[in-house]
Amino acid sequence: MNHQAIKTALFDLIDDGVVIMNVAATIIDCNQAFAQHLGYQQQELLGSALQSLQDDDADAVLDQWLNLPRDQQGAPQPLKLRHRDGAMLDFEINLIQAVVAQQKLIYGITRDVTDRKRQAQMLADSERRLALAARASFDLLYEWDVSTDQLIWFGDVDGFLGYEQGAISHDINTWLALIHPHDVGQLENAVELHRTSTQEIRYEYRIKHCDGSYRYWQDHALPLLDEHNQPTRWVGVCTDVTRQQENKQALQASEEKYRLLVENQTDMVVKVDNEGRFLFVSPSYCRTFGKTEHELLGNTFMPLVHEEDREATQEAMQALYRPPYTAYMEQRAMTKKGWRWLGWMDTAILDDHNEVVAIVGVGRDITEKKEAAQKLEKLATYDSLTGLYNRKTLDERLQDEIGRAERYGHDLSIFMIDLDEFKLINDRHGHHCGDKVLHEFSALLLNTIRRTDYAGRYGGEEMVIVLPETNAGHAEDLAQRLSQVINAHEYSMDDGKCLRVTASIGVAAYPEHAKTADDLMQAVDDAMYKAKRAGRNRVMLL
Repeated sequence: MNHQAIKTALFDLIDDGVVIMNVAATIIDCNQAFAQHLGYQQQELLGSALQSLQDDDADAVLDQWLNLPRDQQGAPQPLKLRHRDGAMLDFEINLIQAVVAQQKLIYGITRDVTDRKRQAQMLADSERRLALAARASFDLLYEWDVSTDQLIWFGDVDGFLGYEQGAISHDINTWLALIHPHDVGQLENAVELHRTSTQEIRYEYRIKHCDGSYRYWQDHALPLLDEHNQPTRWVGVCTDVTRQQENKQALQASEEKYRLLVENQTDMVVKVDNEGRFLFVSPSYCRTFGKTEHELLGNTFMPLVHEEDREATQEAMQALYRPPYTAYMEQRAMTKKGWRWLGWMDTAILDDHNEVVAIVGVGRDITEKKEAAQKLEKLATYDSLTGLYNRKTLDERLQDEIGRAERYGHDLSIFMIDLDEFKLINDRHGHHCGDKVLHEFSALLLNTIRRTDYAGRYGGEEMVIVLPETNAGHAEDLAQRLSQVINAHEYSMDDGKCLRVTASIGVAAYPEHAKTADDLMQAVDDAMYKAKRAGRNRVMLL
């Protein structure tokens, strides 16, 4: 066999660094990957001592290598090498001692683990997983003689599979005996194919570990051809991909669970790209909007959002592009039931560079919740019978208006209106009719006052109207006109009869009559009672 041909095939086959040294650790040869890891060209390293790339204790490390027990040869050993720029890089090296052409050589397969060690320092809790993953991912090199079926392993194949040294012989049939029964047919066919094929071959199979479990292996082999272009030997790499297969199976199981969860939950789930185009829509989303998956995928979601909510939605989504890359938003959307309020919790999906590549949203219909909140807000702000501001809100608004009038030097006036002899309505017609009069009277006020004015129920049949930027004289004129409207209005009772009501209206102004909200309310109350004492159905300015 041509040693150079085997070596070249091995070198070209794997991505890890390969270095060949004599017992003095002088580099006889190396592959391009080894040189590139250290920032050199291959020719620059040939003839160099490995110690020149190491720290001061390099000789002790070399002696340790040369004296490694047989069961440790081929197992990963730590190694620090100096990059051309002076940085010390961490490697793991698999060492094999061999005699080639009566010369004792050391074959080393290196893997740069600098980044992994840095990550291990930052993430100490993941150090063990990373180390195990690195060990599990190392390759086994082999050479197979087509004519004799002899296998030569470049690495501790027994150790990798947990067997005692020498348990796995160099015969191809011993290897085939360890293959999973469901895969052995494929391997037997592959062996026969190897005998005549001139193309590289890749396949995957399961092989029995010493503990009875099966490991997943990927095999990638290249032929060494004779002068007749026929394969005489194969050089290959076996890679343990058990962890990848387990992860793949776990991922498939997780995706299946996720699929079942998404397809059967009532919450809507969507995935969109950075332009808002649908990449995924759950069945519940399709049902909500009355559309098929085909109609939605590739289109943007924004046209479904109420026009008044689009700007707020766009602003809320900007939060997805900065930590913590989540956002909650509420919006109206046109569903098959019409406009509905939807609440969305969105999360950004990031790539390795913390760039947003997609957005996943989970949403639900919150229309009833929204309407209930609006009702509660209305109850906290408005009087339930009249629809006017309640006393608490009225006091707050009046306080704000006084502050504004004081700040800008504006006028401010208020009315207090009390329905005359309202108790007689309740006594003669019942409280139901009294409530009806109050409700209709309040609507009359709202339809009569200016858009800048606002009214509230102060208590019982007493109403207050606040008139911003209105002086006392103008307010008195407006009160007189309001009194006329009140006197002209008729109220229909349940018995078919109609009645009219009158009102006593007090008028007070800031700052002529008072400079605080409490004092102004007292002043207008006094003016209203002044109107009642004067005979009711009239307007009185304090």
